[in-house]
Amino acid sequence: RFATAARMSPFVEVRQASSGRADASGRAGVPYAPREGLGYWRSAALLLGRQQAELSALLDAHGVTEAAEERLAEREARLVGRHAAQLEEWRAIAAEHPRLKGELSFAPATPARRLPDALVFDFAPAYNFRLEAFAFDAELRRVHRAIRYTPALRAVTAAARRALFGHAAYVAAHLRRDGYEMYCRGAGLDFYRRSRYGIAVTQRMCFPSVDDVGRALRATMRAHGIHHALLATNSRDDTELSLLRAELPTLRRWDAPESIPREWVPHVELLLCATAEAFVGTVTSTFSASVLAQRDARSAPRNSTSFFGVPEGWLAVP
Repeated sequence: RFATAARMSPFVEVRQASSGRADASGRAGVPYAPREGLGYWRSAALLLGRQQAELSALLDAHGVTEAAEERLAEREARLVGRHAAQLEEWRAIAAEHPRLKGELSFAPATPARRLPDALVFDFAPAYNFRLEAFAFDAELRRVHRAIRYTPALRAVTAAARRALFGHAAYVAAHLRRDGYEMYCRGAGLDFYRRSRYGIAVTQRMCFPSVDDVGRALRATMRAHGIHHALLATNSRDDTELSLLRAELPTLRRWDAPESIPREWVPHVELLLCATAEAFVGTVTSTFSASVLAQRDARSAPRNSTSFFGVPEGWLAVP
């Protein structure tokens, strides 16, 4: 959608809170009023085209000198601040008038305005989504039911499943590793007072050991009468991966062929996990949360999903 890469965003209100917004002091979980989030996203849909046209025009009008960069930063900040205020102003109107759709015609047509609407974040927004114990509200469940993967992605996933397990059932696990130190041991979880989704996060939930992973997978495989397991992970620790294979000889990983675009890999792994007989995830990971949401969309029972280090019975049953 963006003619020029955006460097600032008016979507400052969108926080990855446990449920509801984070307030000015950083306290997460401040409840939303009914329909508040729906109104916000409708106002975003109405204003996105105009705001991006204005931002693109501003960026195109400036040179690349140091002085021009300083002027641009000031003007960009003012423009983005005005855009954020507009989103707030239109939120109440959009909430009260659900038939308001499309984009407001404040700007002339541009090539960018002829592209499909796509608002993309570099994190998992949780605006007005209830997430405690993953008790997803109706809006979020509806979003995940509406997701359609391309035929090409589905075909790659089916081929991967056949190559790994033939027609046999399998248990899937997602182990979040690289790049997680700062989040789990630093400012990431500190923002949420070391609690996510209504549970106090322990280090074993963030960083399960090889023994923890082995015990959890063996218990899940035993409970479901399954002998095969899939591991989806971003770990680059070859020693740890070797220990896991020694712990569970039937554990497999999907090695994407060179012909598969790199950006497809997480989507294929998500689909493999979502369609597994059972799933064990990392509770602090939005990838694992997305797997659970996709399993819900496919009517997989909630008792077929668990998380490393999380007590049984914590996960909500919708």
